[in-house]
Amino acid sequence: MSNSLSSLSTSSYLKIGKSSKKLLTKLQFNPIQKQIELYERLLVEDDYWVEVREGGITYTGSDGELKIMRYSSVAHNNAISLLNKISTDLLRYGYGRVAEDTIDLGNVDKVAPLVINLMGKDDG
Repeated sequence: MSNSLSSLSTSSYLKIGKSSKKLLTKLQFNPIQKQIELYERLLVEDDYWVEVREGGITYTGSDGELKIMRYSSVAHNNAISLLNKISTDLLRYGYGRVAEDTIDLGNVDKVAPLVINLMGKDDG
């Protein structure tokens, strides 16, 4: 069975791309700007969870007693994961991946390879 997307020609892809851009312009929606706004909100959330973890946020309980906010490592890790994902997504708009062998390290002498001998003392 043929996938409907695979049957589209290159010109069809270009038409879809152009119509999508027109629609985003018409709606005045900038996905990159929205990702940056979300990133900034997540930075604030990350700072919040760091402060909670360090015991710096308190609240008054229903009994009128001052209590320390409980830290949630799951919520904090989710915020950090989203920050990482957004960073990675945004990088493709400004930077391309570079293969490690194309990076110029200047006049760095070749380093001898690491050799691991798996023979025991009595083997040879």
